[in-house]
Amino acid sequence: MWHGTVRQIRPMHWIALLLPEAQAPVRPASRAWPLLQLTPRVALLDEAVLMEVSPVLRLWGGRVRLLRRLRQTLQSHGGPPQACAQGDTALVALALARLRLQGQPAPRDLPAGLPLEVLSAARPHLPTLVRLGCQRWGDLRA
Repeated sequence: MWHGTVRQIRPMHWIALLLPEAQAPVRPASRAWPLLQLTPRVALLDEAVLMEVSPVLRLWGGRVRLLRRLRQTLQSHGGPPQACAQGDTALVALALARLRLQGQPAPRDLPAGLPLEVLSAARPHLPTLVRLGCQRWGDLRA
């Protein structure tokens, strides 16, 4: 019988920022550098800057204060992104930011209800996947 301590797994919290098209091909890294003052977990993926912020939420006094500081940082370093979204994983946050940019609402059932066109890895295979009846992330899992 195992008598170890049970370690509670904290959920992750990601923020995806879609760069304005005029700035994305020029210097996406220049938009990411200032964000390192908020969290050490900053990455570039496709047209987005992704930030994993769950370990630093207490440091900044919670999510609301962190988001306020993020807006201030973005304003002082090139202006707001085209779209911004939050999610439990980097891919969900990026997908939600892409939906927001398209003016579409987020589905109730995350991530299963997300359309495939917002998943980078699925984009080259969309015609085949649609012919197979896969239109949402949940369809791929099934």
